[in-house]
Amino acid sequence: MMTNDSHSPIDINAFKQRDPLVNVNPPKPEHIGHVPTQAVLRETNSMGESVYLIEIVKGLFITLGKMMSQLVGWKQIPTVHYPEVTRDIPEGYRGKHRLTTREDGTSKCVACMMCATACPAECIHIIPAESEDPDVERYPDRFDIDLLECVFCGMCVEACPVDAIRMDSGVYSLTAFDRESFMVTKEELLAVKPNPHVRGQVV
Repeated sequence: MMTNDSHSPIDINAFKQRDPLVNVNPPKPEHIGHVPTQAVLRETNSMGESVYLIEIVKGLFITLGKMMSQLVGWKQIPTVHYPEVTRDIPEGYRGKHRLTTREDGTSKCVACMMCATACPAECIHIIPAESEDPDVERYPDRFDIDLLECVFCGMCVEACPVDAIRMDSGVYSLTAFDRESFMVTKEELLAVKPNPHVRGQVV
């Protein structure tokens, strides 16, 4: 029990007489700790469904039907001999990024950071530098994109005010053996050229 400055016990009854609104041991509401529950009946699977026998048989019949339709010639599915043969990519397809260049071969990017700001995945990393060209204030000393973090939403293309970044390369096969290979640099982005198989693109 707590004590006052004179080290004498506190008289609870006298304390309650002075302040009748004080209740040392308030009653506990009856509804606390007694939450009503309701039992939900769930349907149980049959023996065949539990071991997936019916689903396996259905899948085998679908596979057999597709195979027979190809052999007999009921419905031929076109086969593309990729990668020797590639199909035309529809207009608006967002593939690997590329940086566009001016007539003198320099990058159009002015390091305004608009693409990095608009990127929801924050996968674009730009280090700006001062340009010696009086007509260009800045240029990207480094322009890196982490393709493992990129969601290919196209927000960077929409946010760029000078049309410096595009996603019309048509490159959709992004494979590598390590994570470092998915970090594309400015030099690699400048080397990516527009793909003629992308319909409706503007070079």
